[in-house]
Parts: sequence; C-alpha cells; structure tokens
Amino acid sequence: MKNNLLKSLLFLALAVFLFACSDDDETAAPDPLEGTWVLKSFARDCEGTANDSETNFTCDDQDCIRVIYLNGTATVVGIYDGVETIDDTYSYTINGNTVNNVDGDIVQWEIVGDDLIITNTSGDCIITVRYYKV
Repeated sequence: MKNNLLKSLLFLALAVFLFACSDDDETAAPDPLEGTWVLKSFARDCEGTANDSETNFTCDDQDCIRVIYLNGTATVVGIYDGVETIDDTYSYTINGNTVNNVDGDIVQWEIVGDDLIITNTSGDCIITVRYYKV
C-alpha cells in the first residue's frame, strides 16, 4: 500500500512538473515595419537616361498617402482632394532587410531614424521611396 501511494505521489509530481514546463508560447520577433508610415519622397534613378526624378510630398487633410503595416498585411491608403480611399492591400513577409509581398515583389528596406526607406530595382532604374512614421 505504501509502495502504491509513493508511486502515485511520484506520478502526480512528475505530471505537474511536465505540464508546468510544457512548451511556453514563444513570442515572435516584433515586426519592425508595423505601424503607419506616411509618404515623404519618391525618387527614380535610371542609369543612362534623363528620366531621373525626385518628388517630395507633404501630407495634409486633402492629399496624403499612407501605408499601414499590421500583422503581415500592408494597406495603402490615399487621400485625394479630401477623399480617403484604400488603394491596395497585400500580405507581406520580412526576410532580413527584404520585404516580400504576395505578388512576388521583393524590395529592400531600412529604417533610418523615423524614416522607412524602401528601394526597388526595376530594369535599369532604382526606385527609392521614403516614408516617415506617425
């Protein structure tokens, strides 16, 4: 009887220990892009052509372009003449300093201060888009 009681207590202690130490939910690394980013500038540098340009943007209640990154989904929101519209929504994943979206586009990104800089090579052109975080 004493032996059965000892086995039962040992089993109970072992079960408590195993369940107490079961896999803890590992927290995923935070998404560095998560948040709302407002378009600041757009630059195009095309090798060997006169098609280079840079445009700076000012966001106000009449005209603005924002990208909202949240839980692997990017939503592009535009305000044109005071009317807000959703221009695009897509899923994305981050792999190091690249962002891959569901369309297969792969772009380079970096955060410098409060600016998100996204660079994409398209043919002979390098497109650089700069956003600031709000």
